[in-house]
Amino acid sequence: MVLSKWHFYQGLTVAALIGIFILAELIRGTMNPGASAQASGQVNSGIPLILFVGIVVGCFYLIFLFETKKENNLFVHDVWRKMPFIVFGVGAVSLIIFMIAFATGPLFHWTQDWGYLIYGLMSYFIFLVFVFVFSVVSKNRDHEERDEKTAHLAYLWTLGLILVPIFLIPPV
Repeated sequence: MVLSKWHFYQGLTVAALIGIFILAELIRGTMNPGASAQASGQVNSGIPLILFVGIVVGCFYLIFLFETKKENNLFVHDVWRKMPFIVFGVGAVSLIIFMIAFATGPLFHWTQDWGYLIYGLMSYFIFLVFVFVFSVVSKNRDHEERDEKTAHLAYLWTLGLILVPIFLIPPV
């Protein structure tokens, strides 16, 4: 199998995603500005979270978009008809394992020591949401126009599903 330029672009996107994790870990403590002379408490801004989610979803979108450009892409496989159920099951099991691991202790301590683990876990769940949305959109589209337009729609729907609730959560 000869690697195409789309494989190279996907690799660059994964490298950029890893770079985003490293950058987020390096500036983790400096993103929330401290108290100023007028304010008596710390200001918690949601902008870094929104940027992180937007960039991660954008990277997943690019990976899927580059996959649609390939000659024999993964999205023509029959498993995509069952993928919403598969991803929902994997997501439910992952969420249960995540909650148990966080409640029983080791994950809580690991994330304090290794902050990039939080970014990886967040990205994993964002990836599950993106794949779920992509598979639902793909299942409801015609076969001829499934590929690129499906990636575009999945990107927009995923951003909406993740970012709208962030705006609806009141600040603490």
